[in-house]
Amino acid sequence: MEEGRRFTLTHNWRSVPQLLDAFNVLFSNVPDPFLFGEISYRSLVSGTPEREDRFVVQKDDGRVPLEFLVLDASMKENALFSVDEATGFASEAVAGEIFKLLRSARNGETLIGGRPLRADDIAVIVRSHRQAARVRDALTLFAIPSVVRSDRSVFASNEAREIAILLAALVDPSDEGKIRAALITDILGRSGNDIGAMMDDESLWVPQLHFFARLHSLWIERGS
Repeated sequence: MEEGRRFTLTHNWRSVPQLLDAFNVLFSNVPDPFLFGEISYRSLVSGTPEREDRFVVQKDDGRVPLEFLVLDASMKENALFSVDEATGFASEAVAGEIFKLLRSARNGETLIGGRPLRADDIAVIVRSHRQAARVRDALTLFAIPSVVRSDRSVFASNEAREIAILLAALVDPSDEGKIRAALITDILGRSGNDIGAMMDDESLWVPQLHFFARLHSLWIERGS
């Protein structure tokens, strides 16, 4: 790219100065930190070193701005972790750290902008929707509410897929296979054992067929 068309951001307006210093030490002490010699690292400077909404930890608990968590090989007999296992451990570790921060905030020890840190002040950046779901599930175990934000279409969500299965059964209630598929969605909440019991007892299964037939009729009569 021509020199006149190159633009470099030298000031970071989001991160605290201590984190930027850590990045500068990490990337400035090795040649070609991004593998390609054409891509150089320029030291960053905080655009707002004394920002009013800065993150403050009142109690010195030994935390540093940049930390790396490493999986302990002794946790696995052959010291080899699958991607799924590693993702699970990483998600649990992140959720645990967030729980500690929020607990510290409740004690008035962790502040942002002069007030206690809240869950909605924290963002977890991941590479995939699957990783986001794992972090969300790990946070749920700590009773920490979270929202997954992405540019993925709502039609690609699990909820949309289940609604499509349910609608397929409503469109064609004569197809018992579609009805069984609809019943075991999270929307209707039946289990495989429930379906098995219905298949063995017509007094349980026939009402389900009538139910979907009735919904189909209502859709035809009143739907638009």
